[in-house]
Amino acid sequence: LHTDGASGGRIKAFVRGVPFDPSALRQLRHVASLPIVHGWVAAMPDVHVGKGATVGSVIPTKEAIIPAAVGVDIGCGMMATRTSLTASDLPDTLKDLARLAPAVAGVRRWGSAALDLAYVAAGRYEGFWERRLNAWDIAAGTLLVREAGGLVEAINPSADPLEDGEVIAANEPIFSQFADVVRGG
Repeated sequence: LHTDGASGGRIKAFVRGVPFDPSALRQLRHVASLPIVHGWVAAMPDVHVGKGATVGSVIPTKEAIIPAAVGVDIGCGMMATRTSLTASDLPDTLKDLARLAPAVAGVRRWGSAALDLAYVAAGRYEGFWERRLNAWDIAAGTLLVREAGGLVEAINPSADPLEDGEVIAANEPIFSQFADVVRGG
């Protein structure tokens, strides 16, 4: 999506192939038309209507860049997990999904575990969990999440995710709540 300003301000968003809420687009157009906006308003693929600013957007102004709220509660969070399931994955993963689906805005998977962890670090996802990974799937992404201020643990809190292959990662404000839901607590 790229608007040229004809309807009140410029917007850039990479949403090809992703459902895009018309209410969020109206809100983005309104924010983009404000006189304090410098350049364009940017929006992430999981953008949705917020209170004031569109959640998942970034508003550049002449004096500052204002990221709209991302993941301050689990209900606004975009979580990620592997959805290319095999029969052996079904019991645990379906239980995880059944617990999380009512609590979050959506569950998506864009690529590898390392990419999904990078998305948590960048604020595109608020959380990520996955089971049966290899250490090389987790190591770099774990570093990115921790360096960005996020938290990473094994699904079993007494295990090491690199050895166990099961990981939970999230931004700090929602980590405990997200981990409790994934762990069935």
